[in-house]
Amino acid sequence: MKKLLALSLLLTFYFSNLQAQKQKKNPLPTPPNGIWIEELGFFVDQTEIANIHWLEFMMTSTDDLKERATLTPDSTVWTDLEPTDLYNEYYYNQYKSYFKESGYSFWPVVGISHEQAQQYCAWCSKVVTENFNQEKKRRKWRDYQVIFTFRLPTEAEWEAITSATNQTETPSFEGFAGINGNFLEEFEEGEPREVDLITKYVYYSTSSQRVTVGGICNLLGNVAEMVQEKGIAKGGSWYQLKEDSLPSKQQIYDKPTAWLGFRCICEVTFIPIEN
Repeated sequence: MKKLLALSLLLTFYFSNLQAQKQKKNPLPTPPNGIWIEELGFFVDQTEIANIHWLEFMMTSTDDLKERATLTPDSTVWTDLEPTDLYNEYYYNQYKSYFKESGYSFWPVVGISHEQAQQYCAWCSKVVTENFNQEKKRRKWRDYQVIFTFRLPTEAEWEAITSATNQTETPSFEGFAGINGNFLEEFEEGEPREVDLITKYVYYSTSSQRVTVGGICNLLGNVAEMVQEKGIAKGGSWYQLKEDSLPSKQQIYDKPTAWLGFRCICEVTFIPIEN
């Protein structure tokens, strides 16, 4: 498992660095999935954290089965959706295996708490830092210990990302899937929606290029994204109305939900190695 993880991370670094070569003025080694935001001085995950990323976290962060079980996404979040028990039952039966089904591997992880998201960030910081510094071919950085620190953005940082990537206050939401697979631009501002049977289009894969802002996928829509301030999410989701998903708006939560996920930002720092 550890060898496979190391290989996975090395391949991710390889493709991330190929991508980084296309980005201007990036003076730092690029973390996996990272997009350099020059104005802010940090990297942003190109995609939301997906089920496959979360599974890797669960399987490699601990060997204790009981502890691993505490990291499993809550599948009962589908039963909390409004408006009726009939629809709730459908949601649950349709998506109770959402995390485990291979067909959803690259779809955003949901049903996790703010604390669990922070645990993921800490794990990712540790694993990426260790693997990068063990790579013997990184001659450019051989005199330094390179530290990758992943974390949730603050609300202000998240909004700054939308500004830095030229996101407007009146997004078109082209390809932004809503309930029943309908595009949200089909709904009038403030129009109430009747929830019909949910379709596979409720989420896009995290690697979908249909909703791309400044090279970042699904910054608006898909799933709302946690920030450092607990109980606040940004960007809206398939479950919110269009006008409630503008960059300036907040989505409030008090527990894991079926419309809530996250992405990380990453800061890269250097510690000189004493000879």
